[in-house]
Amino acid sequence: MKLQKYYKYWRYVANLFEGRLLKQTFPLEATLAVTNRCNINCVYCYGNYPERSDKDIPLENILSTIDEMYSMGLRFIHVSGGEALTRRDIGDILRYIKKKNILLEIITNGVITLKHLPLLKETLDFICISIDGNEQITDENRGSGVYRKALETVRACRDAGIVTRVNGVLSEKTVDTLEHLIHLAAQEKFLLSFNLPYGSMSADRTKSMPFHDKRMRDGIKKILDYKRQGYPINFSQSAYNYVLNWPISLEENRLDAEMVQKYGLKPSPCYYGRFICVIDANGDVYPCTHLLSEPSFKPKNFVKDGFRAAWENLELSHRCITCTDLSFTDHNMMMSLMPAAFLNQFFNALRVNKS
Repeated sequence: MKLQKYYKYWRYVANLFEGRLLKQTFPLEATLAVTNRCNINCVYCYGNYPERSDKDIPLENILSTIDEMYSMGLRFIHVSGGEALTRRDIGDILRYIKKKNILLEIITNGVITLKHLPLLKETLDFICISIDGNEQITDENRGSGVYRKALETVRACRDAGIVTRVNGVLSEKTVDTLEHLIHLAAQEKFLLSFNLPYGSMSADRTKSMPFHDKRMRDGIKKILDYKRQGYPINFSQSAYNYVLNWPISLEENRLDAEMVQKYGLKPSPCYYGRFICVIDANGDVYPCTHLLSEPSFKPKNFVKDGFRAAWENLELSHRCITCTDLSFTDHNMMMSLMPAAFLNQFFNALRVNKS
């Protein structure tokens, strides 16, 4: 089993190096939202999924698009929603991806995950479960009882041999509970990642997330300090330092070329829309999740336009140069072939695959 996973890692890295060497662009990695439905109602949901009524895209369209992306170079796919596990045919999707030897992660809130554990053990390489901090703040953000259910899922997935990652949203509400989550990661032996909140498709949801630049920076400094001590925290030190050196308030989370020049920032090159894409549950294709809430970006839809046309639209249709997203920054550094980012990924892989 481990040999198969290492083979998948190798294919991913080989395709990345080939693409960089030959100056190609193709969907090496994709996040695929398979449904708008969600069983909880997070206060900062960037997709505003509880308010959307789009029907699920038919299974045959999803599988044919996976085939097309695979033929173009896809080697890592993150299945998400809404809550992906609310989809009745989720097993067909996950098993199909597994057969193609594509690295596979599912992103879930962890509430209904346990009843799908046999399927997930059979198909997944990774699982990402959302917990924001301690029980009080997680339940306040996500709903009563979510913390305990998510933590139970973390333990069950870890014990089942699935590489388990927890993601927390760093916000004014969660910054005081960082240490709880960091110590929990060490105790329960999962990899921990943090991200700043995205803008939401709903203005009301964006307003519900108070933002204080100094508090966010203090939180990132604390995370970085624990990472230096050896705690199981995802993303490279370089990514955290890049965000800490952001020249304006972190609330202004994206810069275009004009703003980059104005502030004299040397940006980490962005590979979203060049090696990575995000597919919304209605079939619209974006470079990244930030642009779901950007009215000026006009996506194409893989059902109506075909995936290749939607992919070719990405690099031509947005002006964003760089952002404060820790995950995106770390990905961009790795795809820039920065040694520190690659070493961080290597040591994370050793840490989570050693058992």
